Amino acid sequence: MIILTLRNEEVALLSMEIPEPDQSDVKDAKQTPPFTFESQEGTLVVILNAPSDSSINMLTEQIRAHEAKKVVVDLSNIQFAGNTLVTQLVSIWKTIRSCGGEMSLRGVSETNLEILHTMRFDTFWQIEGVTEASIGKG
Repeated sequence: MIILTLRNEEVALLSMEIPEPDQSDVKDAKQTPPFTFESQEGTLVVILNAPSDSSINMLTEQIRAHEAKKVVVDLSNIQFAGNTLVTQLVSIWKTIRSCGGEMSLRGVSETNLEILHTMRFDTFWQIEGVTEASIGKG
């Protein structure tokens, strides 16, 4: 029990136990890799799950190792393009260009499409798989 004094009057507050967060959600989030790769008809597909500054170097090294000339970055799992995602996309793009390849994006949400358009990245990268609602906004 906690005793609190307000204007010379004592008020008793009952202490309450705060439950711990559900650890299964935390474990699932920690087990999701920041990215995964698939190969589809000679194209390397990079599926971004949780972009982070710490994964950029590892990601670009693995892209170099694949030596793919066509890379599609799948953003289906990303709802909002923050600074980390934009930095990661630019790093991926520079890596692919240095290997003589090209990059395109797919699974871009409306919000991310607007961000990429505002930053004029849509002039550098082909964007595939844009939803109908996004196409009408042009």
